[in-house]
Amino acid sequence: MGLFGLKTEKEAKEFISSTSKKGIVTDYEAKQKEVLPPKFYKLATIQKEAGDKFGYKADKTLSILQSLYEAKLTTYPRSTCEYISSTENLTTPLNAVSRIPSLSEHTKANVDFIKNVGINRMRSAKKWINDKVVDNSGHTAIIPTSEIANFANLTVEQKNIYEMVAKTILGSISSSYDSKML
Repeated sequence: MGLFGLKTEKEAKEFISSTSKKGIVTDYEAKQKEVLPPKFYKLATIQKEAGDKFGYKADKTLSILQSLYEAKLTTYPRSTCEYISSTENLTTPLNAVSRIPSLSEHTKANVDFIKNVGINRMRSAKKWINDKVVDNSGHTAIIPTSEIANFANLTVEQKNIYEMVAKTILGSISSSYDSKML
């Protein structure tokens, strides 16, 4: 008799359907684990994620990021850094993010948490703030600027990439979420 762990109910069901043998569940434990949202983007990570999510090639993603940077909507696109400085002003970029049509409801519904808890929690977590890495890199992570985007003038690709960038900053200041481990 073997012992192994499956992380999700889906994995367990797939395993059960793939075998003809019978087994006995001798122990079951569900754990809740606090998981912080992902780090901010550097060029390589946003290129990979944009490729996975939208099918964009790396050079296409860079071109889109460059156009957003030239429109002053995002920070420097060729960043190799996933952190921001401890002195970064987050209020103005969050104001710009709150104007994104697909994210405005979330920001409005959570405005008190964001202002009173989220920004301070994010600043106290070492996951997003690292002055030494920022100084060594010369650039911060790719984040929205204070410039408010006119979504009517953006291409579909620009909207996709801008929303990806915006969601990382929203995630960093939103409450952490629970992930069930089976």
